[in-house]
Amino acid sequence: MTDSVVNAVFNASSYGNYTVNATVDNQTVSCVFELFQVNSTTTVNLSNSTGKVGNKVVITVDVKDENGDPINDGEVEFFIGNTSIGKVQVVDGKAVKEWVVDGDSGEYEINARYLGSEAYLPSDNYAVFLLDAVAPVPNADVKSGLYNTTKKVTLTATDNQDSSPKIYYTTDGTTPTTESTFYKGSISISKTTILKFIAVDSAGNVSPVQTEAYTIDTAKPTITSIDPANGTTKVSASKIIKVTFSETIKAGSNFWVDLKNSSGKAVPFNYSISGKVLTIDPKSNLAESLYTLCIHTGAVTDLAGNPVAVMSTKFSVGNPPTITSTNPANNKVINTANKAIVITFSENIKAGSVFTSIKVTNPDGVSVKPLYKVINGKTLTLTRNGYYINGLTYTITLPTGSITDTAGNTINTYTSKFKVDTTKPTITSVNPANNKVINVANKVLVITFSENIKAGSAFTSIKVTNPDGVSVKPLYKVINGKTLTLTRNGYYINGLTYTITLPTGSITDTAGNTLKTAFTSKFTIRKT
Repeated sequence: MTDSVVNAVFNASSYGNYTVNATVDNQTVSCVFELFQVNSTTTVNLSNSTGKVGNKVVITVDVKDENGDPINDGEVEFFIGNTSIGKVQVVDGKAVKEWVVDGDSGEYEINARYLGSEAYLPSDNYAVFLLDAVAPVPNADVKSGLYNTTKKVTLTATDNQDSSPKIYYTTDGTTPTTESTFYKGSISISKTTILKFIAVDSAGNVSPVQTEAYTIDTAKPTITSIDPANGTTKVSASKIIKVTFSETIKAGSNFWVDLKNSSGKAVPFNYSISGKVLTIDPKSNLAESLYTLCIHTGAVTDLAGNPVAVMSTKFSVGNPPTITSTNPANNKVINTANKAIVITFSENIKAGSVFTSIKVTNPDGVSVKPLYKVINGKTLTLTRNGYYINGLTYTITLPTGSITDTAGNTINTYTSKFKVDTTKPTITSVNPANNKVINVANKVLVITFSENIKAGSAFTSIKVTNPDGVSVKPLYKVINGKTLTLTRNGYYINGLTYTITLPTGSITDTAGNTLKTAFTSKFTIRKT
């Protein structure tokens, strides 16, 4: 006893109610008390509630008393399911344990048991950890392929746990990582591109790399060759037509190709496509005619769907008409200023598609206008309104397609020339000269003209007569270029005067122009 205070130590062996009696000086004092432990609470917190094998999870357990104050006493034992992974001392109300994730996919219950102490009752709690070993599945709404327009590609990803996995992608063919471009919206593909992408879920699972290869082709196919070529004539009646393109082709959604004869009647055919070649095979032999093959826009496309532009080609089966004669003939010199030109063909003809392009042009290429064109059976007559100019050379042109036979076979381009000459020839000299006295009894008479000449319609009427008007016979007449030579068989009589006579029409130039008037000249024979 010290200062009227008695201290006594009582060691209780269990919790419960106790009565303590103290006797001093034969006086007993009693005290009743209860010995008990304070309640505790535990809370389990995980650094991440979802993860994959190999992830590290930090498990933090908060231990507090019934007043919410941190407990600084006792241990916490940690369990994965029912398997203990160790104990940790509680310090300042916390016990922290790391766990490296292992096992199969699924939910794991992480239990934390506060073991209690002399002062605190045990408590426990748990948290659920989701072990996700399943990678998300990324997807592109536009698949690999050949396209003829810019494509908008939308990427999505599905996952067994994460409703919004992250997506990363590249467009240069390299392998994507989480450092690559983060997908935020549709990707525009306007050129040939290799798109690679991955998806990553919240557990960190990375999908396999997905690849989509896009070929963007906007170039339209073109025709590189046609057999038979455009304008070909004399094509075989059993001809199979082949059209070759610049690239591999396919039939368009509207395969509109027609083969028609010159009357516009469609010819039935079978078709096939192999690589770059479209084959048109008429179901029967082609009759003699001009044929037009037309491939309409979109009838054929390349593999990307780019349509070929409309095109047409022509060829003829059978023999095209030929020109058998032209009046005036090619390079002919004519003396008729308003000459009607007549071109004769091998068969009956009709106007072709470019009939209006038939023309007659002067040396400067200027067309004669108006020029009337008339077809009658096998002949084409061209008549001008007016006169051709003297001295000029004109060119007749019949373009390809201007004239066809009745089957539609067209001629090839034809040209012919003619020259207009309306100037009459004149006599420039006579030997012997007019009224000349000569002493040669067998003199050869030479008459020279202003241009080359030829015999006219009255050539036989050329004569040399004596004073009595009797003609010298025989009289040989020879033309050479510009000269006319008159030679008699025998001798002229001494002392007589002879007269040379060239009637109008007896001599013409090469264009047919006659002497303007009859010509006469005299000479006398006098031998001394």
